[in-house]
Amino acid sequence: MDDNNEFRELMLRVRKGSAEAIVLLIRKYQPEVLDAIRRVFDPKLRSKFDSTEFAQSVWLSFFRAPKRSARLSTSRQFVAYVVKMARNKVFMEERHRGTLKRDVSREVPLNEDCEELVARDPQPVDTAIALERLEKILKDLSPRDRQIVELRLQGKSYAEIGAKLKIDPNTAHRFINKLGKTILT
Repeated sequence: MDDNNEFRELMLRVRKGSAEAIVLLIRKYQPEVLDAIRRVFDPKLRSKFDSTEFAQSVWLSFFRAPKRSARLSTSRQFVAYVVKMARNKVFMEERHRGTLKRDVSREVPLNEDCEELVARDPQPVDTAIALERLEKILKDLSPRDRQIVELRLQGKSYAEIGAKLKIDPNTAHRFINKLGKTILT
């Protein structure tokens, strides 16, 4: 009986907005919420979610619906309520992930056969080709446009380019965008 009186007192303080009572409630019942989540959690989803993410979602839902919590008069009712909420959240995510688009059982791990997907450092020939293309592009530009490209390659911002060349920074930005589109097509 004493435990239920303590619980009712704690819940009363929680409903009044006591931060200390909220922290105490979470600390006291978090292990049971996490245990409930872990018991029903599909191992395939463990790489996507942490149990504590679901627990945080449970607490958020609990504190967003204070009227529901008013019906809970014993710690046993409270535990049953938050455990059920935790299970529902896990099941809903599993249902969501069960769609073909998000089905984790369809995922295939990368292995040695996928070496072409791994980024590699540019080879000297790649650098030479890129420099050749850049020289050709710069050769065909006006002196002002060449300066815009060179300053941008040095890492200057559009504001800095505009100030240095006494042009609107948007002009430099538009030119670089236009140049990028013509190079890619």
